[in-house]
Amino acid sequence: MPGESPDKQIAEYERVTNYRVTIAKAWDYEWIRFNFKYGVMTGKCYLRVKIAYGRPVFLCAQLKNYYGRSITNSAENIFADVVNVLREKEIIKPTRRKTFIDFVLKKRFIEKIKNDIFLFFVEQATWIEHYPQGAGLSEHGSYALVKFDRGLNPSWNYISKENLISQLEEIIGDGNFLTVEENVLTISENE
Repeated sequence: MPGESPDKQIAEYERVTNYRVTIAKAWDYEWIRFNFKYGVMTGKCYLRVKIAYGRPVFLCAQLKNYYGRSITNSAENIFADVVNVLREKEIIKPTRRKTFIDFVLKKRFIEKIKNDIFLFFVEQATWIEHYPQGAGLSEHGSYALVKFDRGLNPSWNYISKENLISQLEEIIGDGNFLTVEENVLTISENE
């Protein structure tokens, strides 16, 4: 609701969606090299997270001159890893209350909490996949909105940068969120 205080927006948002989590009111962070796991291997990508009005937006970009597993083939791994990082940093916190059975079956309660957090991100987060010019199949670079189902299976919807800015303007502002310097996205030989 434009014009209302961010605190009020978040309180209403949590009440309406009925998720058992609280999330930071506003947060913006980038990992120049985010390490993610796939099987026994580790990959790298550029990753930025912005939270505004309780809505998380992720920008995951393929690195130039990187020859490991692509961000497309690792989307669900990167998503799961960054959600775990946000939970560990307490950017998102569970609010589920323990029942008597949960005190007895602690592992069950921990799984419920993880499921609450993942469900929130699957249903409320916006995941943007970006290939800069020279790093993907499109010679001009590309953007895609990636949607995950509850099983973390991704689906892609390719979109222009202009349409992306238009859709997410309230959260990401003027589009600077989507702009990353080329030298940041280029991996060096010694990395």
